[in-house]
Amino acid sequence: MIPPRDMRTSLFLWWATTLIACAGGPNEKTDAGGPVLDCIDEDGDGYGVGADCVGDGQDGGVREDCNDENRDVPAVSPCDDPGCDEGVHDTGCECDPAEFPDPEACYTGDADTEGVGECAAGTRTCEGTWSSCQGQVTPDSESCNYIDDDCDGDIDEGMKGSCGCGIAVGPDCPDPFAPTPETASGLREDADGALVLILLETTGTYSHHFSEPCTGEANDPAWTTIFWTAEIPEGASLSFAARTEWCSGDPGGADWTDVATDPSDAPPADVRQAFADAGEDMPVDCLGVTVTFTASPGLASPRLFSLSANLTCR
Repeated sequence: MIPPRDMRTSLFLWWATTLIACAGGPNEKTDAGGPVLDCIDEDGDGYGVGADCVGDGQDGGVREDCNDENRDVPAVSPCDDPGCDEGVHDTGCECDPAEFPDPEACYTGDADTEGVGECAAGTRTCEGTWSSCQGQVTPDSESCNYIDDDCDGDIDEGMKGSCGCGIAVGPDCPDPFAPTPETASGLREDADGALVLILLETTGTYSHHFSEPCTGEANDPAWTTIFWTAEIPEGASLSFAARTEWCSGDPGGADWTDVATDPSDAPPADVRQAFADAGEDMPVDCLGVTVTFTASPGLASPRLFSLSANLTCR
């Protein structure tokens, strides 16, 4: 039985939204080597170029967006009306350079997102018609990068689990550090659950096995970054190394690769670059990370509050 038209439309919208969330943006492949989402839509109104764009247009559901930097301009086809009322300062609308000799600030995203997260205004110039808004950053789909891509005040929301973000250990995470002789040496948890050096120790190590394979081809996943939050007093330091592991936790004889050293590096640290610099292949499914604590005798220990790894699936 074929579902009613309204239900089919709802299912299509749900399917398109799901692809965008895990793929990280338009025209990116989904997890497990899935299909490419074919829709270029800069202003987020659902209309654009591509067979997967939303809308009751021509050419099998595609309707051209006559002004893809302004979601308030209606989508029409053909584009013989750019939506320019008198005095409108939108891309392609007529203007007098003598009246507007200087660039002016512009922002085509929702007004309440300007200045939030990564979103920022740009500038446009009058050249007989108004130029596009150059240099602006408008909301984008969240991806696992520890920044607020969609400019709603939250970071990487909706990216945990199958998309690989937020795989973390620490007192504020689903899993505590819980050091054992197999995972830690010279370290303990303090009253807040943070990892610190045992009294009088000047070095210590902690290792963790991160496992969240993608469901695509063998070489599909790529561990991209590691992230940590820590308090590092003067005279103390943390350094990080990684290696490829089997998902059983067996390192398989792999060597440790230096990823970041304090104080010259700060999170997030690029795992891909570290492995490339070392001439090593990227870990396919599971990643081992070790943290080395150091402190001068008599000085305070570093405190590690969280450690996480980011997996990106193509």
